[in-house]
Amino acid sequence: MNSIQKIKKLSKPFWSISEQISTPMAYIILTPFLIGVGNGVYGNWGILITIATFSQIMNLSITAIIPRTVSGLSGGKSIYAYINRTQQIILIIGLICILLFAFTSLLITDENILYLLLSSVVIIVSQDLDNLYSNTLKGLQKFKDSALIEMITRCFWGAGILIAVHYKIDIIVATVVSYVFKTIFKIIIINAILKIHLNTHEKLQFYPFNDFKRKLIDIKNSKWIWVQMLGGLAIGAGDRFFVTSQLGIDELANYLPLIQISRLVFNLASAGSQVLLPYVSNKVSNKTLIAKDITKVLFISSCLSSIPSLCLILVNYSVLEVWLGSEYVYLNSTTLFYLSVSSL
Repeated sequence: MNSIQKIKKLSKPFWSISEQISTPMAYIILTPFLIGVGNGVYGNWGILITIATFSQIMNLSITAIIPRTVSGLSGGKSIYAYINRTQQIILIIGLICILLFAFTSLLITDENILYLLLSSVVIIVSQDLDNLYSNTLKGLQKFKDSALIEMITRCFWGAGILIAVHYKIDIIVATVVSYVFKTIFKIIIINAILKIHLNTHEKLQFYPFNDFKRKLIDIKNSKWIWVQMLGGLAIGAGDRFFVTSQLGIDELANYLPLIQISRLVFNLASAGSQVLLPYVSNKVSNKTLIAKDITKVLFISSCLSSIPSLCLILVNYSVLEVWLGSEYVYLNSTTLFYLSVSSL
């Protein structure tokens, strides 16, 4: 294997990792600015982002199986039919969420909670559509395109929030609007890429009330991933709700930066699975899968998690001091140490 072939072989995990860390890196960059607005505002923003992580549960994990499913399809017609069914399912779930919100608004009188819930519904639908198109590219093993589009749109998303901080605009509104525009931009760009790559003139269809039988089959295919993600979400987001309910919004604002650093480490390992799923799916379809292939990717994924965790354990004090100042270090470096150990 020559040098060019080695570079090409490493490019897929490189772009996958780049895409996976773009979101936590954006959070890390934004954190000092958002904390400067006040712990209450930053805490509410953190709750909004945490609720938005429920998107994979609310959509029954149908976007999680997209790379595997798309990699097993052939031809633009079948891929676009699958895209249309999936986005129609997302829209149906969005409508159900809006109806549930309308019912909830009759029972809850706290305007701040209602405000966060409505904002979360909009973000969840936007994020689901975002994941649909990004994961379609990954299913076609176009990791570079997916990563570049995500990083560019994430920069615009972060810029929108920074503008809101500078001009003292409502951070929640700015975050929701940034998510919506990020998703619209991705749909337009990725749709154009798919048409060129698949050489097709198929059109996107958003009307959700048709072909229910095929939609139910798609939902059924994602049921076990949904169960797995339900457990992962309980671990990944449950701590933030617990901190808020027991200690208050100000303590959540202190806790969130620590979680963002530890989640960055977790996302490095998660990136390995983004390469593994379509790769294994293709191997299964061609009946060429061997145990060595899976073992190799799992080993690399484990290294991507454990090595950064060990580094963070050793330098967590310095990282926090540079990022958020010595006072924050004094109060929170021990907590970051334990979170780093848990990422191993």
